[in-house]
Amino acid sequence: MHAKNEEATSVDTSPQIVFQLVNAAGSGLTANVIYITTDVTYNELTLQVGLTSGSATLTPGTITDPSTPPASGTVFYLDLSQLQLSSDVLAGLKLSADGFSFKTFPASSVVGVTPTVVKTLSAGTSGGLSITISGMEVPKALGTPTVQLYVTYYGVPAVQGMFSSFQVALVARPDERSGFLPDVLAVGLDQSTIVSSDLPLRRAENALSLQLSPGATGTVVKAGPSTVFSVSFVYGATGDTFGYGALTDVANADNIVAAAGLNADGWTIAANLHGQSPSWTLQPPDGAPIVGSGVQAIVAFDFTNIVTTYQPGPTAMVIAFANVPGYADGVYTLVLNKVPHVAIDWLKVTPNPTYFRNGKATVTVSWLARNATSLTLTQNYKQLDVTGKTHIPVDLTAESTVLNLVATRPGGSVVNRDSATQTATALPVINSFTGAPLEIYCGSASHDATFAWAVDTPDDVLVSLTSTGDAFGGQTFNATGTTNATLAGPQVITLAPNLATPSAALTRKLVVSAFKPQVSAQTAPSATTDVAFSPTAPFVALLSRSQNSVLVTDTVSYAVQQTLQVGKRPTSLAISQDGALLVTTNSGSTDVSLIAVTAQGTGLPSFSAATSVALPATPSRAVITPDRQRIFVTVGTQAGASGQVVSLVRSGHGYAIEGTVYVGAAPAGICFDASGTRLFVANSSDETVSVVALDQSGALGSVVDTIEGLPGSPVDVAATSSGKQLLIACPQQNAIVVVDPNYPNTGSRNTVTVGKGPRAIALTPGGGYALVANQLDATVSLLSTWGPPASAAVAGSPIPVGQSPYGIAASQDGLMAAVATEDASGFGLITLETYVAAPKTVSTPNQPTDVAAAPDGSVVFAWHDAAVPAAGHLPPGILVYNLTYGQISAVLASQPILGCVFSPVASDQQAIAITQGAAALSLIRTTDLTVTSVDLSSATDGSSPLSIAIAGDGQTLFVLLGTSSRGYGLLVLTKSSGTWTPGQTVPLYQGSGAGVVMLRSTPDGSAVFVVDPAASSVRVVRRASDGTYSLDPAVVPADASALDATILPDGATAYVLNAGAQYNTVTVVDVATLAVRTAAIPQTFVNLRGLIASPDGRRLYATDTNAGALRVLDPASLRILQTLPLNAQPSAAAGADGLAILPDASRIFTANTRGQGSGGAGAQGSLAVIDAVQMGAPSGLGAAA
Repeated sequence: MHAKNEEATSVDTSPQIVFQLVNAAGSGLTANVIYITTDVTYNELTLQVGLTSGSATLTPGTITDPSTPPASGTVFYLDLSQLQLSSDVLAGLKLSADGFSFKTFPASSVVGVTPTVVKTLSAGTSGGLSITISGMEVPKALGTPTVQLYVTYYGVPAVQGMFSSFQVALVARPDERSGFLPDVLAVGLDQSTIVSSDLPLRRAENALSLQLSPGATGTVVKAGPSTVFSVSFVYGATGDTFGYGALTDVANADNIVAAAGLNADGWTIAANLHGQSPSWTLQPPDGAPIVGSGVQAIVAFDFTNIVTTYQPGPTAMVIAFANVPGYADGVYTLVLNKVPHVAIDWLKVTPNPTYFRNGKATVTVSWLARNATSLTLTQNYKQLDVTGKTHIPVDLTAESTVLNLVATRPGGSVVNRDSATQTATALPVINSFTGAPLEIYCGSASHDATFAWAVDTPDDVLVSLTSTGDAFGGQTFNATGTTNATLAGPQVITLAPNLATPSAALTRKLVVSAFKPQVSAQTAPSATTDVAFSPTAPFVALLSRSQNSVLVTDTVSYAVQQTLQVGKRPTSLAISQDGALLVTTNSGSTDVSLIAVTAQGTGLPSFSAATSVALPATPSRAVITPDRQRIFVTVGTQAGASGQVVSLVRSGHGYAIEGTVYVGAAPAGICFDASGTRLFVANSSDETVSVVALDQSGALGSVVDTIEGLPGSPVDVAATSSGKQLLIACPQQNAIVVVDPNYPNTGSRNTVTVGKGPRAIALTPGGGYALVANQLDATVSLLSTWGPPASAAVAGSPIPVGQSPYGIAASQDGLMAAVATEDASGFGLITLETYVAAPKTVSTPNQPTDVAAAPDGSVVFAWHDAAVPAAGHLPPGILVYNLTYGQISAVLASQPILGCVFSPVASDQQAIAITQGAAALSLIRTTDLTVTSVDLSSATDGSSPLSIAIAGDGQTLFVLLGTSSRGYGLLVLTKSSGTWTPGQTVPLYQGSGAGVVMLRSTPDGSAVFVVDPAASSVRVVRRASDGTYSLDPAVVPADASALDATILPDGATAYVLNAGAQYNTVTVVDVATLAVRTAAIPQTFVNLRGLIASPDGRRLYATDTNAGALRVLDPASLRILQTLPLNAQPSAAAGADGLAILPDASRIFTANTRGQGSGGAGAQGSLAVIDAVQMGAPSGLGAAA
């Protein structure tokens, strides 16, 4: 007797153990059948054990009681309890296999099996294990025609799980005269694939159609009154999560629905559920053919809602039949193939967000997909086959791109499919945003300015310009462009891409300031005739003709620090654009002196000894190309004779004469045009300016034009960076002649009267203004030089400086000008002040170390950090200064304050404070100073808040936590519907010493800097693309005793101000790479304490606690650009410490721990208010206070 089997589709899974019981009784081999008989010799059973794939080594073990797992070795336990064998039958069972031992446990109807020698179990018929079983007696039918047999196994390496099961049919012993039903009746399935469910996300409800059809002989088989077909499956044991060999568990089997299908309307279907082996009885009509002919030839039964969570692999559907007239009872076994459900565990986009480069952004899309035979990625409705891949690069062309990954596997009655979606975000990059002029003379009612930008973004994304003043109101422009605006006052101009989700972190700002010239006299050992600012280092070079030297001063005290010897009777000096070369022209020795300038790690650079290059005639002025490849020198001072321009070209480590070109008589001043392709040369004896072309290599060409009609002996020239004006100093006419550099003889011309004897011209960066040194009346004239020549005009009154101003230079940042005074021992210094301190400071009794300002400028909070030691008892709490009414009040008056930040979103009207020893936030409403507490105890786990920072969008708050043993962590809170909710806590590190650990966030909240003064280090916590934060493993070294830190508004650079071992240093950190450089503020009398960036990042502001002043620094070179007193009386603002700046840059506030405020005697501190200089008012020129 034989059973019909269906071939299974192979599945690539881990090896599984499969069991099959083969009965050799009767006329042939029958799978998974035990005959009902009292003849113990009839059933000839063999239990076949094998693997679905691979091999496994079986080792000898000890057969313990089934309830106690064996300690070692391989042991199988065959559970026969479902056969309900008597104790006598169990005792008489005999199991045998070469190299195996057996033990029966009658109480539990279990037989244990273990090898006595090492055995190998492998896949295939030849690699399996065969166990002969004799003495099996099943005297009568049981409650169900099929039963489950379970096997538990231990110590089978490379095989997952420990359970397996198989189905056995109990059928009557066949009569020798009975027929073999499978010969005349075929049984099959429409499909044999079952898709496993991956709950709870992926549920597969499978369906099968069991089909009966005539056999090959065409014999008609009729049903009898008790003919029955019983359908069942293999079910897993209780607790079996793998389900090897089984279709599903009993609970899911009870939900399977069997229904009559094609031509089965007359059949009776009964479900036998809620037992150990659920089954379904199918009974045909009595006397009717089981299957008909023609269209009636197939009888089908539909089994639906088949759900399994078991592992992939083969299983069986068993159809037992009985009482078919003329045929022996038997069983059909149909093999089912469980296949895994397709699953996408994750889909990621890295980096996300990314940024555009040349209008395109590239990301890596990666995924982890299981069990799929096909993968399709869809982007912008385009499908890409990514089968067999785990990641691909994807180009993005829009701000937001939806990526959908679909995984599929064919086969089965259900769609075996999973999908995942990710949104890739590509953000614009503002490559540049510039404006000129950005510093405007305060006496102007208005001034025109030009703004230019380049934003890397898709073509369809526009940008908007807004301002805190009247320049822009949200006008939109293309991603790259320029525009003009009329500025009527200081303001902040903001450039923002028009995004679906605007982000403050993606904006760029420019601060437009008004300046007021302020003059001070500086001493020097001798008179000076020319001056130059280093563009990269903190020094000013002054030319001393009488001493044949260059005097080098610092840019804080402006005291002479070094004297450099040059040639005889030097007439001018120049410094290269990179600050690496200093050149003087020497009339007494007819040569130029060359001095190499080398930057040092700290302080002033080093200067080489001067080398010289002889010239063919007496030199006057020199200019240096930006790449230092050439130096152009005007020579020949004899009146009436043609002079020359000499070109010196770099040769080895020096320079040599490359060529000359003849120009007008007695050439003096020389400059490049805005494009660097021409030279303008002022010829002082023939009232002309020569225009000399340079070839493509930058070498001298020829004179291509001569600007004529310039009475008054032109001695200097300067070309604005806009390319619209060429200024020519004509001292005998007391005028500056302004011409169009492109049409100098035919274009518009404007003669601007200045002081007496204009000798030298200096342009501010951006070309908005020129400063003219008037030699004969000891003044400097300020000219507005924006626009065409006709718009050039004097701005304000003459600026008085020292006697006989001969040379003049403007600093690279445009905040200072220096004037060489020929007939006095020293030089003049003009500070273009953009801020001025209020006449009075605000008296505070709490020695404030810190200050914060509401973004709308309504109130200022000042407090003494409770972690900073103080002399004597100080009142706790926060002092509140109302800027509108000038009133002082307090909030959290009884609490020791550790930190406070304002929400950068002005409409929030909220400040957030942390207090010493309290695991809570104090939310302060700025309108009425009401306080709401947010409990953090559940998130701090016994730690205490130490420091606080907030992201630029006001949606993420960071709180540094610390334990009593200085173990640090970072608590991240997010705001939703106005409520701060604690989220992730990031473990940081173990601290080693005392000090106030500072916290600073990048504007977009993607990186948080933890500045630890005790460790002299900085740690960075970064946000991943999934929004979680983690500690960057890199430790960023800082200098000794960090004092404060700030991050530029673009989030690219962080600055840590340190006390340093000898003098202040600044550690500059690249936020993306954590690359570090440290620069010193080399003046020992400078004692910087607080540090903050301007809203546009073009300036750094630092408090000087010794000087009671605000120092203005250049972020690139870290030079001190300006020093602004915090008050006319230094004692009123002594001990300057923390500082804050309003978002519109209109005010700066400093907390002064030792200042005597306007409260008079007994006041212990002060709050200084520094206001931006306004436009439309007289400048109030005069000597500096």
